[in-house]
Amino acid sequence: MSLQQQLDADKILHDLFANLKTESPSEDFTRRLMTRISPEFIHQESIEPFKISGRIWLAIFVSVVFFSLLFFTSDIPAFDFLNKYLDFRWLADFTISDRSALFFQKMVSSIEGIKLNYILIPFMALLGLIGIDRVINHKAGNTTFFTFL
Repeated sequence: MSLQQQLDADKILHDLFANLKTESPSEDFTRRLMTRISPEFIHQESIEPFKISGRIWLAIFVSVVFFSLLFFTSDIPAFDFLNKYLDFRWLADFTISDRSALFFQKMVSSIEGIKLNYILIPFMALLGLIGIDRVINHKAGNTTFFTFL
């Protein structure tokens, strides 16, 4: 396209937009529209009180326990002053009864023959499928494959 043709096209577009009239609503447009809206569609916003769910309380509890254990079992010199005031000697004297120790030995010996990969890999795959199913059906609020969850 030559420069003259481009200038002619620009002039045509300029004239078109200069003569174009925009539509505007009538003076009573808002009043007529508001009379069409029925009162049943107008509702007051309800504010529900803030509630913390059981999952949040569980997460808070687990976090407090974890960080407490981390705090009290860490070997940071700044926490040495706690050792003067807290007595953890009872923990050193803690022993498991013979029957409990025998039970745990039998449980460990029964698990030793099983390869962990044979259990862990299918379990991880199942968790992955459940996670994918929940992500896909998040808006619907139900699951497609895992109806028991």
